[in-house]
Amino acid sequence: MSGDATIGDGGVIVLDALSFSGDAGPDVLDSLRAATSRGLQGGGATVRSAEAERTPCVDAACTTALARDHDAGRVLSGGFEVVERDYEITLRLHDGEDGHVLATVEKTCAICSVPDAEAMVEAATTELLAAIPEPESEPEPAPLVLRSDPPGARVYVDGVLVGTAPLERLLEPGDHLVEVQHDGYISYSQFVSIDPERAPEPLTIALAEEPSRVPFSALGWTAVSLGAGSIVAGAVLLALDEQPYKAQCDGADIDPLGRCRFQYNTLTGGVVSLVVGAALVGGGAALLVLGKRRAPERDAKGRARASLRLRVGARGVALAGRF
Repeated sequence: MSGDATIGDGGVIVLDALSFSGDAGPDVLDSLRAATSRGLQGGGATVRSAEAERTPCVDAACTTALARDHDAGRVLSGGFEVVERDYEITLRLHDGEDGHVLATVEKTCAICSVPDAEAMVEAATTELLAAIPEPESEPEPAPLVLRSDPPGARVYVDGVLVGTAPLERLLEPGDHLVEVQHDGYISYSQFVSIDPERAPEPLTIALAEEPSRVPFSALGWTAVSLGAGSIVAGAVLLALDEQPYKAQCDGADIDPLGRCRFQYNTLTGGVVSLVVGAALVGGGAALLVLGKRRAPERDAKGRARASLRLRVGARGVALAGRF
């Protein structure tokens, strides 16, 4: 038996020269080979037959060469043993790439007629095709739609820059490290879990502004210290105003009323010192408050801490942040 037969789209199978032993004639072998071909066609395969006279393959190298010569993805081998009216049938289906056995079927028919044996071969061939394990399908990528506030943030996936937000990116199923960076804002970093069975909802990342680098606290304490000193100096100057200058307060320096002619004139300086001191204290206090508001939270070791958490999964998207 030679030539091609096509039914369905079950792939291309080359039918090797099946072995035969026993006391039946060559016509029985031809009938069983024909039944094998019909069974393959019934399973939706394209059948290409090797020469019936060739020696059947006994190793993977021969099997892969046979598949390559016939441009087939699989090879069917095996044989029949007939003793009087008892039939022993063994069929094997091989992978054409490396020759390994995908499935094997063995059948026995006792006291069978040739039509009965043919029917059993067809059934065995169908069973053989059904026994092939289904190839594992590759999980499909799922889209991650990401927006940033403010827009234009740089988006990195697993350390690779993939664009700027807003963007839509297909990601392989599993966990991916997503990083969002924008000048002047605290960077976002979190593992995102992609579920191929359910695309996540569009995600918006709200970035927090970076704390100001102006040393508000240091400036505030300096201003408060200077202001306090200025207030003390102003109070002293006010207290000295119109007080006698004792270093020149005797003899001719004393008027008829007994008052020293030389007195401290510090009123203006005292008022100015008080005003300047009050302004410095007020401004310093404002700087201290502003510095406290802008200072990032610190951890136990005094390091600035900013965190964001994101989880994209079957139940939806969750995002939490702390700065």
